[in-house]
Amino acid sequence: MSDEQTATIPADTATLKNAGSEEANAASNTMWPEPWGEVAQHFQQHAQDGETLDIYQMCAFMAYNGDSKCKLYFYYLKAICCALFQTVGLIIFIYNAIKETDKGLCDSAGDWDVRTIATIATLYISLTMAGTVQALDEQGLYEFDGWSTETIPPFISPRWLFIGMYVNYFSLMSAILGSFIVIYVSESALDVVLNAVALFFVVEMDDLMIDEYDYQRVVEFFKESYDPTSYPQPHQLTKCQSAFVKGTGILIVIAVLIAMLGAIAAPFYMAICF
Repeated sequence: MSDEQTATIPADTATLKNAGSEEANAASNTMWPEPWGEVAQHFQQHAQDGETLDIYQMCAFMAYNGDSKCKLYFYYLKAICCALFQTVGLIIFIYNAIKETDKGLCDSAGDWDVRTIATIATLYISLTMAGTVQALDEQGLYEFDGWSTETIPPFISPRWLFIGMYVNYFSLMSAILGSFIVIYVSESALDVVLNAVALFFVVEMDDLMIDEYDYQRVVEFFKESYDPTSYPQPHQLTKCQSAFVKGTGILIVIAVLIAMLGAIAAPFYMAICF
């Protein structure tokens, strides 16, 4: 074999690898088209893993892929009940905790052991807050761009997805700030733990309202019905809808900042004033 022939072998191999890579990328772009393909792909992966989906995401999926009206309305009913419990119910719980206490703003009258538990619990919640907020953004379909609908897959209802995102942020921020309040008004170490756990149980309610059958339904959809070439253009918002989404997004950012400031101050406040 001549030196020229030997020299051309690596070049030909590299050419074949590049061609194969381009074909793989083209196939991936066809299967998961921009701008919503990445969210759809992650939705499929989460369904296969059987985790991180919730009742609002299932409503968003069932709205366009339900096989019967009865099942669809049943999902809607569960989502409405869950949303009411995670918003109105959460506020009532925190309000009753405040109403039933006679503690002042900074009594410093708590027993040292209860104060220690309260401070540690508050510090734990504060340290895990950033990870909890980030985990929400990576939870199933909530990976979409929350400022528009372009990255929402066309087989998903934007309305239910936005409802789910707003309810989750509201309940999470309320639970974080509310946990500081109910911990402060607790009378015993057991009350500290139970009150904090109760609030975060409410946050997880939407995840607990779906089961293995729901995940399997999504998996089967991608196996049997998913056809990226059959869907229309990405969802578009009207000017009023766009203004509402952006305005609500700004409120969420403000709420997260307030919760972060509260998380920074709460352990010190608890150590001094409990």
